[in-house]
Amino acid sequence: MNKPKIFRVFYQTGYSKGCIRVHVGNFFGNTTLKTIDKLLKLARVHCTSEQQNDLLMDLEEEKLLRTGTQRERIEKCIKRIKAQTWRKV
Repeated sequence: MNKPKIFRVFYQTGYSKGCIRVHVGNFFGNTTLKTIDKLLKLARVHCTSEQQNDLLMDLEEEKLLRTGTQRERIEKCIKRIKAQTWRKV
């Protein structure tokens, strides 16, 4: 059994620090694209390029493990990520 991949985004607001933690396969396979876009925007701003590349690799691995609708949704997310520029906004 594979250990679930976890992606974390640590961010700083004007008054506090925060963290979002998601299970890559479940989140990108089941969540709406609008919610996924919000997470990706946070990741572009607050994650290093190494963390962003790790997310892409984890998505590629999860794509191989999933079937049907979840796999199609993960493939769409991979295409969106590759189409976006992973740079500081």
